[in-house]
Order: sequence, then C-alpha cells, then structure tokens
Amino acid sequence: MQKIEPHVKNEFLIGLGKITGNFAYLEAVVSFFVWELVDDQQIGQIVTSQLSFDRLLNVLGALYRYRSKCEGKIDELMELLKEASEAEQNRNKITHSVWGFNEEGFSRMKFSVNRKKGARLQYEDIFAEDLNRIADEISEVANRIKKFMSSHKT
Repeated sequence: MQKIEPHVKNEFLIGLGKITGNFAYLEAVVSFFVWELVDDQQIGQIVTSQLSFDRLLNVLGALYRYRSKCEGKIDELMELLKEASEAEQNRNKITHSVWGFNEEGFSRMKFSVNRKKGARLQYEDIFAEDLNRIADEISEVANRIKKFMSSHKT
C-alpha cells in the first residue's frame, strides 16, 4: 500500500493541534460550570454530554441567570459567553477548512452555501502565527471563565 504523505507542514499542524486542545479545555470549563450550577455532577454530566457548544453556552447562561442575584455578574458572564462563542466560530473556521499551499505559503479553502449569497468558495492565506493567536484566544477565554466560576457568588 502506498504511504500518503501529509500536505500540511508541521508548524501548521502544531497550531491546529493547539486550537483543538484549547477548545476541548474551553468546552470542559463551560461543562464544569454547568455541573456546579446544577449542584449535582452526575446530572450535570448527563445534561451537558449531549449538547453542542452553542447550546452548552445557552444552558450556562440561563442557569447562571436563574441562580445569580447580581446583575453585574450576570452581565460579566454574558460577555464571557459571547467571547466563547466567537472563539468557537474562529475554531470552526479553521477546523472545517481544507488546507493547501499557494505562492504565499499556506491557505485555507472553504466551500459554503447559504440563502443570501448562494454557493461560494473562499480562500484565505493563513500563517502559523494566526493559528497560534486563535489557540491563545481560546485558552484565554477558557481561563477567564474558569476564574469567574471560582469567584462567582449566586
């Protein structure tokens, strides 16, 4: 059988791996916060195990609104959840793309269809630094949610 060589350079694979790992961490932090608000880890696990990330953010927001007595803290968490949603969008943009080399180095290609714009093929030059920046942003929002969770008062 012929061995297929990867067409993506290691520096990009490292960035993609960091994005994947950091997003898994973000998702876990959000799930742990839901478990805490449910006040029963097993029930929390049952609830969160079947949720998409977007729905997980919705559940966390609703539970915190229900449990919290402080409007300022609710607003603070809603801003963090907005940032987490943006982090997911950036992650999806990267992980759901096809990668290839071009004259400038490396590009992502994404085919999409929607009602307003129809079918389109997008190209975007990407550098390893871009991937690392996205990975760092995901990690930062996860750490801020974790810090918020450890200091929250409901």
